[in-house]
Amino acid sequence: MRGDQVLATRLLDESVTIARKTGSNGRLAECLEGLAVVAGLEGRFERAARLLGAAARLRESIGAPAHPVDRADHERTVAASLAGLGQSAYDAAWRAGLSMSLDDVISSAVAPETRREEGSLLTRREREVAVQRHPD
Repeated sequence: MRGDQVLATRLLDESVTIARKTGSNGRLAECLEGLAVVAGLEGRFERAARLLGAAARLRESIGAPAHPVDRADHERTVAASLAGLGQSAYDAAWRAGLSMSLDDVISSAVAPETRREEGSLLTRREREVAVQRHPD
């Protein structure tokens, strides 16, 4: 919300990974919604709609409605995505998110450069930077 979508995405990606590992599906839904807001701000409306659909499915499965404080951001993201895509394309993207498995949602939601491989302390991007700085 402070205008730094790169930082927001990185932090939300990390939060997705933590929420998944700890089994906190409510927090995971919040992270997916946060990533949808960022996608909407970036004009990536199909991604935003897909993430909102995935979050809605997850919230329904655990019986946890969205927090009222997040409602305005959600509504702005939906409105921008509808305007950018049109009703039919928005609905298709939302349904695609609704039908994705949790693993597929996480895999598509988290940016590759912020994913940590199993057993690694560094993300792919962190390893690339380390190699560039210390090629030996």
